[in-house]
Amino acid sequence: MCDSKLDGTTQSETKGEDVAKRVKVGALEVEYDEVGMGERPLVMVHGFMGSRDDFADVLQPFGELGRTLVPDLRGHGGTTNPGVGYSLDQLTTDLAGFLDATGAGRCDLLGHSVGGLIALRLALDQPERLASLVLMDTGARFEAPKSRLFARFFIRDAHHSPQIESREAWQAAVLAHLDRARA
Repeated sequence: MCDSKLDGTTQSETKGEDVAKRVKVGALEVEYDEVGMGERPLVMVHGFMGSRDDFADVLQPFGELGRTLVPDLRGHGGTTNPGVGYSLDQLTTDLAGFLDATGAGRCDLLGHSVGGLIALRLALDQPERLASLVLMDTGARFEAPKSRLFARFFIRDAHHSPQIESREAWQAAVLAHLDRARA
C-alpha cells in the first residue's frame, strides 16, 4: 500500500510498519528511510553498489537522537535507475535535490565510500547546507580499479574498515563526532 502525503512524498507500508518513503527529485523517484524528529537532520549516504540498507543496524539508534534520513542513490536500492547520469557531479546534484525535496535544510552529512565523495563535493560546492561532515572509508577523488582482481577485492571489501572493528565502534565514533559538532 502506498499513501501520498501533502509534501509530495509517498510512504510504503507493510503490516503497519514503515518500509520506505519516496520523493521526486528531478526525473528520479528517490526511495529513503526516515526516522526520528528534529530540526537538524543527519543524512547518511551509502557507497557504490550499496543501498540505504547498509545503515539498517544504526538507523534506529540515530533516529532516537534526531531526524535521520538515508536515501538510495540513483540506480541503487529502490531509487529509479535511469541508466544514465552516474557522474559524481550528477550524484551530487541528486543529493542536493533530495535535501531540498525532504526539507532537510542545514544537516549533518555522513558519506560512506563513494557516498563520501558525493558528500565532500556537496560540502565544497554548497558549504552552507552542512553543519558537519563525516567521511567514512573514502578519499578525495575516485580512481577506477586498474585490474579485474583489484576490482573484485574493492567491491568485496568496500564496506569494511580496518580501523573500526565493529558496527558498535563505528556508531560510537560517529556519535562522538556529532556530539562535538552539535556542541
